Amino acid sequence: MLVVLLIILAGCSPTQRDVKEINLPVPIYPDYTNITIPYNIAPLNFVMREGVQRVCVQVEGEHSSFEKTALHVVRFSYRQWKRFMEQERGNTVKVRITALIDEQWFRFPAFTWQVADEAVDPYLSYRLIEPSYKVWNSSCESAMWRTSMSVYWSITKTWVGLA
Repeated sequence: MLVVLLIILAGCSPTQRDVKEINLPVPIYPDYTNITIPYNIAPLNFVMREGVQRVCVQVEGEHSSFEKTALHVVRFSYRQWKRFMEQERGNTVKVRITALIDEQWFRFPAFTWQVADEAVDPYLSYRLIEPSYKVWNSSCESAMWRTSMSVYWSITKTWVGLA
């Protein structure tokens, strides 16, 4: 059991001699590079593009740090993210991404997140407007969405008739 765990961990962590530094922008979507974020925002999950087979993300703050390994979709643990962001409130966080592309590890230039001392408003309300080619023949109904900004899985929808 211990041997299997060590093999898995060794496969997730590239060694220095295996990594090539690359001076290209990190291909993540959405582009979360060099931004300011409120300390209570939901995890900034992202997708690696460009044929990435595996990714290792190192997030390092002044008081704590953590590492996340994934295939090409990076999803941070909500509890770990929340704890980390509380500790790094008002600080700059450095993010380093190393990706396995065509059996070779590449390290992209690090980028930063400035963690604001202020909280984001708890909810964002917006109107979802369908594309114009669909609206011309539909009823006058529109959707009002309310999304929790600090808990990514809390989305509610209220239908409002405009007739």
